[in-house]
Amino acid sequence: MMSLFCAMAGFFGNAGVVGLYAIIAQAFPTHARAFGTGFVIGIGRGGSVSSPILAGFLLELGMVLPSVAMVMAIGSMVAAIVLTFLKLKSDNPSEGLMADDERKEAGTLSSLT
Repeated sequence: MMSLFCAMAGFFGNAGVVGLYAIIAQAFPTHARAFGTGFVIGIGRGGSVSSPILAGFLLELGMVLPSVAMVMAIGSMVAAIVLTFLKLKSDNPSEGLMADDERKEAGTLSSLT
């Protein structure tokens, strides 16, 4: 049973990261997309490095495992709240997939780019 739970956690965790790439593509303008992707994924990797260290300190302080798990869940809850309020460029997902040339022809590309 625990193996099934771990497999599902791994599957959905990786699926969340893959979905994050699509959100990043919508959230950042074209000229900043590579920086935005690197920054967001870097923050996630920093959390992956610091989480076991923090958990070790909390366990060393005498906290019980359920309390440590609740503290560790705070990062995921903050990320979920941020994603909930994230404003994407458009409500029309296909507009974000248009190339700059197509947007220029359609008149939706701003004069700043």
